[in-house]
Amino acid sequence: LDSEPRLAVGPLTCHRLAAACLTLAVKWQDDDTMSNADYSKVCGMTLQELNSVEKTLLQVLRHNLAISTEEFDLHRRALYRAAAGDLSVADMLRRSPRRIGARA
Repeated sequence: LDSEPRLAVGPLTCHRLAAACLTLAVKWQDDDTMSNADYSKVCGMTLQELNSVEKTLLQVLRHNLAISTEEFDLHRRALYRAAAGDLSVADMLRRSPRRIGARA
């Protein structure tokens, strides 16, 4: 995330990125989803704000939302460790094989 200034993460912006990630994940997984207007209300954002973050996130990810089983399991284990206090979120992101904004 450090290499992508369009998705700067901080105490006042992390929920916006999380909302866009969850919105994209639901759209990726399900064919029948709520509208972005509904998601923006649930997330406490304006529709324009959610659309903008979602668009930027898609561009940064190059519209590649697929993840391998191995990568998913790596992140799942890291999240469990972070929740248990054994690993910080910053350490987890640094160890990610696919960092947001990193060039393939």
